[in-house]
Amino acid sequence: MILPTTFSGALFTALLATILLGLWVLAFKLTIKRRFEFFLLDFAAGAGLASLLAAVTMGTMGGQITALDNLVIVARTDLGIAMASGAILDLGLMMLIAAASIAGVAASFLLGLSSALAAHLVYRAVMATGMGAFSAAGAFLSIVAALCVAVAVLETEKAKEKAAPPPPQPKGIRPRSLPKSWSGKSLVLAWVGGLCVTGFTILNYASLRGVIRLEAYGAGMAMAFAMVIATLFFNIWFMNLPVEGAALSFRTFPSTARNHMLGLAGGAVMFGGLLAYSAAAAAQSETGFRLGYVEACKYGAFLLAAIVCWIVWNERAAMTMRGRMLVLIAFLLVLMAVIAGFVVV
Repeated sequence: MILPTTFSGALFTALLATILLGLWVLAFKLTIKRRFEFFLLDFAAGAGLASLLAAVTMGTMGGQITALDNLVIVARTDLGIAMASGAILDLGLMMLIAAASIAGVAASFLLGLSSALAAHLVYRAVMATGMGAFSAAGAFLSIVAALCVAVAVLETEKAKEKAAPPPPQPKGIRPRSLPKSWSGKSLVLAWVGGLCVTGFTILNYASLRGVIRLEAYGAGMAMAFAMVIATLFFNIWFMNLPVEGAALSFRTFPSTARNHMLGLAGGAVMFGGLLAYSAAAAAQSETGFRLGYVEACKYGAFLLAAIVCWIVWNERAAMTMRGRMLVLIAFLLVLMAVIAGFVVV
């Protein structure tokens, strides 16, 4: 298996994880006239295919055992934990994409990142029976950032509601009120999605503590398999109880070749980032590359996705002036929280 063996190699792998985990969402943004529920099906298929390709190529190179050999000899408990982490990560990404379909990627990912950071730092403090000053500062900044994003989204949705013309009403009938905003639902989805990312992190590290360690490629295959199964299971709920729009059925799944390829590419890119993240995290003892740096790169990926969609796709244009200022403040607070919680500590 090809794994980083030096500090510079681990650094390169972690930065590669940041880029891949941050840019896979662009496939969703490039999809034309397609509901996110169908995008997620192609996305999971792309991740599964990429895991098989990585296992039979890079997972068989080098002087170490192959990825398939690692899956055979590793403890079944660790394998089950890795699959559980993949399922929870898949649910978190589905929640974030669902929120992004309503409130945009920048706001949704920024809110999810804030909740994930706060939960991770609090969990780490509880397990260490104490929270240092920098970790406490990181958790506090994350919570404030989440509040800033929430206020920005709610304020923007309120402004849209006021600006929207009332629906036409027949004469002699009392006008109905405007439909309720979906903004509250998008906030909950993003918040839960961020907590799922923290759950993935906790379980992922738990799967690496066996006597015979589950290596990155074997863990990647286990997580990708769980993601495919979880997508089929959770997507039934999203399709029948949609966050917006009408309910869907699998009969309307076929789309253009472009949309299918974008979904597959998004899943493959995401898995590449997940594999790079797992490899950098597993190599910390051999390379001296601190685990905090790996986590900073992982959370930096969500920040990268939010920044790209905020600037390139101009998602800021849909917000009020005050909302834009709040989101910019949230960007700065989250960056400071990542540095305080994982780089300085």
